[in-house]
Amino acid sequence: MSGPDYSNYQQTCSQINETTIHTFKQQREIIGIIENVNKTFGDLYLQNIKNYSEYSQLDWNLIKQLNDIGSPQMETFEINNQQIQLSPTTLRYVQYSLDILTYMTKKQINDVSIIEVGGGYGFQAVLLYELARYFSININSYTIVDLPEANNMQNQYIRTCQTNIPYKTMVCYDITDKTFQRSNNSFFISNYALGEFTRELQNFYVETIVKKMAHGYICWNFSVGNPYVHNYFNQPTTISEEEDPQTNCPPVKSYIIRF
Repeated sequence: MSGPDYSNYQQTCSQINETTIHTFKQQREIIGIIENVNKTFGDLYLQNIKNYSEYSQLDWNLIKQLNDIGSPQMETFEINNQQIQLSPTTLRYVQYSLDILTYMTKKQINDVSIIEVGGGYGFQAVLLYELARYFSININSYTIVDLPEANNMQNQYIRTCQTNIPYKTMVCYDITDKTFQRSNNSFFISNYALGEFTRELQNFYVETIVKKMAHGYICWNFSVGNPYVHNYFNQPTTISEEEDPQTNCPPVKSYIIRF
């Protein structure tokens, strides 16, 4: 990603500290890039969440606590007959967490090491770790690969959550072909990131990370200059479905890719 908007986003991420983390979701650059789901989509995500059998067990008090870090713009949602104020973006993260963990269960993955490329502000990592217990899944390690400025924001957020997640952040520029080893319990995640990169960057991540992962989950959101799913995912073991709800602009569609 490039351009003045993303440069401003990087600068905002780099300036987040232990004080400003409590209001960072009010920053225009953060709202525009990673905290941008509206109420209509929030309602659609919640409808999907209610279809999971784990829905009634979820600790919404914990989800609310994690949601509130950063003081996001919130809307009211009816959950378990209660009115709860949440950022609509949080409900997207909840849906994806449930979908990822359900897929892991289908693949009989009980112990897993996760590598995520493009980690937002770290919420996907925290939420997966906190919800994994409902699926009897143990997350052994969680690595977020991102720009150094985004890594700063992720570290500040995850530390503020006071979670026990065994995580680390890695600067994308430091990744080489020897950084990650092939493993049967490895799992790759990249939602609204890998698909938006140039083909050159996609090739880099496929070669250095994706090909070494046993399984993975991607929300493939196309960039204007590269409107195709990488050909690595054109194989019989890959499942590709339209994103639900669909967030891309017609006639282009985003896809959920599982492998």
